[in-house]
Parts: sequence; structure tokens; C-alpha cells
Amino acid sequence: MNAKNLKILAAVFVVLVVAFLLLKQGDSGTAANTVLLPDLKSQINDVSVLRIRNGNDTVSVEKAGETWAIRERSDYPANVGTLRDLLLALADAKVIEYKTSRPDKYHLIGVNDPSDEGSEAHEIAINGDGFEYVVILGKPAQDSYRYARVGGQSQSLLIDQDPDISAAAGSWLAPGLVDISAERIQRVSITHADGEEIVIEKASEEAEGFDVLDIPDGRELSYAGVANGIADTLVELSLDDVRRAPAEEVIPGTTTIFRTFDALRIEIGIVEDGDSSWISVRASAEDGADTDVQDEAAGINDRVSGWSYAIPDHKLNLLKRRLEELLKTPETE
Repeated sequence: MNAKNLKILAAVFVVLVVAFLLLKQGDSGTAANTVLLPDLKSQINDVSVLRIRNGNDTVSVEKAGETWAIRERSDYPANVGTLRDLLLALADAKVIEYKTSRPDKYHLIGVNDPSDEGSEAHEIAINGDGFEYVVILGKPAQDSYRYARVGGQSQSLLIDQDPDISAAAGSWLAPGLVDISAERIQRVSITHADGEEIVIEKASEEAEGFDVLDIPDGRELSYAGVANGIADTLVELSLDDVRRAPAEEVIPGTTTIFRTFDALRIEIGIVEDGDSSWISVRASAEDGADTDVQDEAAGINDRVSGWSYAIPDHKLNLLKRRLEELLKTPETE
């Protein structure tokens, strides 16, 4: 190869390198720890609406007076802690690095349109009096970072926050229903639609466990304390989802009643709806209850009346126990 051809090849190589650099320019680069949303921190107490969208799922958390509620769940109270954590994470977020500004590459880091098929992006809209922010949060990066893009801007970013986000309304509900320790429980009855009933009770507050009443002749419990788990059901009983209770009363398939030593009564009705189970909760103070218990029952009813709840499966299964599940399998010849 002569010298002329070598010069031509060298010139072509230089042109290709320059073209590559020009194409890559603006695709990524370092950032000087700039704040993602500079004014949000000073406006955070004035936020009135937060919406998260992913695909066809949207959740709207809206402020009404001093409370926050989920529009998609008939204005059921929201989990204020989850809301606060997300807003603070976005207010504190700093840009670590500039990433791609090319829409055809957005999907690689999850900052494409949330309505795109298979999109992993979550669009977060934050509204208040006179301001609005829109941020698209993409895939997590490293241990505690996340890709992001501010609405209306082409430049994607790597930020130093990785907030928990979900467009499922159930993830934003205030979780607590009731929280009653097993030590307070004196008696539990479970009545099924077919007439079967389980009754467990504790002889005294000092007793270590619950006795199962009316065990059939020739049968025995599968192990000592097998019934104790039923009494734990009301410990930090939380919800997975919620809906308005039907206007007309529905006869539950199973009714579970808890009575405490200090005369609090909790009645839980379980209604099967297709593949789902929904519970209703009703509290009352029985004869002999003191003022604190009466107030406790009123507070529970204020919170749960008019609603039906989906609860975690392990709690639901305890509420629907049958006697055969507590007994040792009969020996067969």
C-alpha cells in the first residue's frame, strides 16, 4: 500500500472517529450534583395531589383538609408515611450523571412513556397551588440510585435516590385495621355456613394456651398449642385492598368472633366473591366493659364501618380454620 492510500485511510479514520464522538455527545456525561427539582423542598407542605401512572394503572393521592385519601378506592385514607417518603426522596434527589437524550434509547433505562407496552416507567405528577412537577422514574441502578427524566425534557438522568413507587392503589392504603394482642383474647368462635363451629378459649389470662372445645371422641389435637395461632389473627391485622361495603347486607360464609378478657368483642364476617375473599369488621363493648374499652370499640368502628377489606392470606386462613385442621390425622389399619 503506497503512502497516498495510507493518508486516505487515515483521513477516513479521523472522520469516523469525529462522527462517532458527535453522535455520542449529549448522550451521557457527568453532572455537578444539581438538584432534580430545585423548588420542591420549599413547596412540599403545599402539595395537594400526587398521581402515579404505569401502563393502565393510576393511583391518585389527594389531600382533603388535613387528611390524604385514595381517589381510586372511594377516598379511603392513604398511607401518609409512604407519601411523605416519596415526596422527600424527590425533593432531596440530586443528579449524578446525564444519560441518554435519545427517545429510541429511553426504554433501555426505563424512562420511556409509561403507556408504552411493557414499559417499566412510573410517571409521577405532583401538584399544588400554582405549581406542577412531572417526573418519570425508570429502572433502579446500582444499590440505591434510579434513572429518571423530568417531564417535557429529553435529557435522562441518574439520580441519587431510589424511592419505593407503585401505581397499584392497594400499596397506598393506610394499612392498619385492628391491633389486639393475643394475651387479651379469652375466647374465639368460628362458624361456617355449613354449621360447623370451632370454639377455643383460655381458662385465665395467666394460662399459656387455648383449649379447643368439643373435640370428637377418639381424636386429639395435632400438637399442643395448635389453636394459639387463631388468637394471633388480630395482632397488627392489616389490609391488602379495600372497597365500599355493599349497600345491602350480605350473609357471610364464615363468621369469626373474638372476645377479650376486658369485654371487647370483634366480629369478622367473611364473604367469598369469585376467587377473592372480603371481610367486614364490627366492634362492640360487652357488659362490664370500662370506658377505655368502649372508646376502643367506637374508634375501631369509626375506622372500618362501611368498608370491606382484602387481607393477607395467612391471616384469612386463620379466620376460616376448621376443626379437622387442628386435629391429628386418624391412624388407619
